[in-house]
Amino acid sequence: MSATTYNFTTVTVPAGATSHKGTSGSGSLPAPPSGTEGTQANIDNIESSNAVYWSNSPGGTPWKMFRWYDPTTDAITKYTAGAQGYGEWAWWDEENQEWEYAYNYTLDIYNFHTSAWEQLANHVNASETTITGSKSSNLSYYRDANSYVYTATVGYGGPAYGSSTLYDDYLYLTVEYTAGGIFVPRITLC
Repeated sequence: MSATTYNFTTVTVPAGATSHKGTSGSGSLPAPPSGTEGTQANIDNIESSNAVYWSNSPGGTPWKMFRWYDPTTDAITKYTAGAQGYGEWAWWDEENQEWEYAYNYTLDIYNFHTSAWEQLANHVNASETTITGSKSSNLSYYRDANSYVYTATVGYGGPAYGSSTLYDDYLYLTVEYTAGGIFVPRITLC
């Protein structure tokens, strides 16, 4: 078994067709490709785990979408996505005259077969946490004809009277595969 891990190290903006890409937006998470491409500073902030964030507070539910270019031609056996960050929703409590907070951070992967996002992991911590999730069956459903796999992070989507911010520190996608071609199990007939 072999594996390749992709991240945003050395990615430049605007992203080329054979490059990874990060976009952001708000509201319901749309089908890919969607969103506004991040700036070079945004991409630089997510290339390593260093508590320097690409944050967005667009109003509504903030999200970021990550396009991973995976040219693997061998038999893929597993996708593992990882995200480091957190989502925060803040609102002013008039009665107590103080700020209140709630937290949620979700990692999703796009299924082209069902045309839907599938949740891989989430956390509700008030600080940066690493979450991961994997897919190991029907893997052709998660990669399109251009060899793109899409993951997304989604923050807390509270009522309109609050403010939501999504903080991303580091993202990656690991692709495991059988080197040298398609793995064919050996069947012995008795």
